[in-house]
Amino acid sequence: MTRTWRRLTDRLNGKQDPEVLYEELPDHLAVPVRQWAAKTLINHVLVGRVCLRLRLPSTVLNSRLPEEALANYEDKSNPMIFMEVVDVLLAGLADANPYFSGKYGASPPALRRLASH
Repeated sequence: MTRTWRRLTDRLNGKQDPEVLYEELPDHLAVPVRQWAAKTLINHVLVGRVCLRLRLPSTVLNSRLPEEALANYEDKSNPMIFMEVVDVLLAGLADANPYFSGKYGASPPALRRLASH
């Protein structure tokens, strides 16, 4: 089956057009995207990278749980700030070496020791 799924009400009404994209983070995606960001940001190297690139206030990095503070960061003067956080986070993940991150706990010397056995 190659047809694209459509909502029941759209099918019943004969609507054939695809759903439009959203300009901002829609409400129905806000919680899952913020949860994903918090889990991904456990790697504090990425938290620092995001904060530095977006020039966020030091209160984010100085908070008790900076990954949660960043995943829930809002700025009334910039309603797109969380989308910018996600953008920088995705760019950081593309550049990240997972074996060097704090999340995996493997430093280059530890990897060399593992490789020599």
